[in-house]
Amino acid sequence: MQHYRVPTRLLDWSENPFIALFFALENAKQEDGGKEKEAAVWVLDPAKLNATVHKNRDSADRIFGAYTGDLEGYRPSGEGKALSQKLPCAVYGIHNSPRIVAQRGSFVMYGKETAPIEDQETLVSVPRLLRKLTVPAKAKRMMFEHLFNMGISDSVVYPDLDGLGREIRNRRGF
Repeated sequence: MQHYRVPTRLLDWSENPFIALFFALENAKQEDGGKEKEAAVWVLDPAKLNATVHKNRDSADRIFGAYTGDLEGYRPSGEGKALSQKLPCAVYGIHNSPRIVAQRGSFVMYGKETAPIEDQETLVSVPRLLRKLTVPAKAKRMMFEHLFNMGISDSVVYPDLDGLGREIRNRRGF
């Protein structure tokens, strides 16, 4: 639903590092002064996230499925619609759209605490749970070209007419 500008408690991420780099480069827009911004790829250890958040559960050191009981605290209750789980967890996405399949999409589902993971005290202290890799602004164009040469392009990431249109505009100068 995020693609249709509907607010959700889901943060999507890719299991493919090249797709993640594509998104980082694509989303690093120019600053107000016209100067290029650096890009960033966030690397998350999803099994470690779940093991940290659900340390009292057996076999929590894995990515949860969308329909498992592991997500019980993330579902709103019947009457009050309150969530009982505070911290986020990593969840496999349901591959019900060509974009999710092409992007190797999975999700972080947030609970009551909606601050970014890098701002949550409980999670920041966990070694190697989350890392930020930056790409200097001056390297972005070259990295886009390398991704394109490897087959990571707009029409692959967005496997529909919108993606093809993006690729024609971005790569063919239209």
